[in-house]
Amino acid sequence: MAFMALFGWIFLLMIPAFYIGMALEAVLAWAAAHVLLVNVMLVLLLAPNGLILWVLLKIRAKWKREGKLKASYARRDPTLKGFLGRFTLFCGLAWEFFAVIAFLALLIFQPIPRLAGMLL
Repeated sequence: MAFMALFGWIFLLMIPAFYIGMALEAVLAWAAAHVLLVNVMLVLLLAPNGLILWVLLKIRAKWKREGKLKASYARRDPTLKGFLGRFTLFCGLAWEFFAVIAFLALLIFQPIPRLAGMLL
């Protein structure tokens, strides 16, 4: 009785984890059966992300020429738009860069069939 009183809450966490695992297994099985469709979806996701990354890099180059990436620009701007703009640009560039790298890695290395073979 004391065991259930102390550790019974673990079972409440195991039930949703079991269903989440079943859902991930179903998605992985579907992806392994439809590799060509998954590759097409990855290319369709890679294209706009690459375009957005290119646009953000162009904006960064323009801001660097204009001096908006310097810390003095943020001090001259009383609304902190300078700092927030630089921070948002950095976060956007980082997000898009890692998204493009992830999509390219999935397209190049094709891990889905091997994962499905190991896990299913």
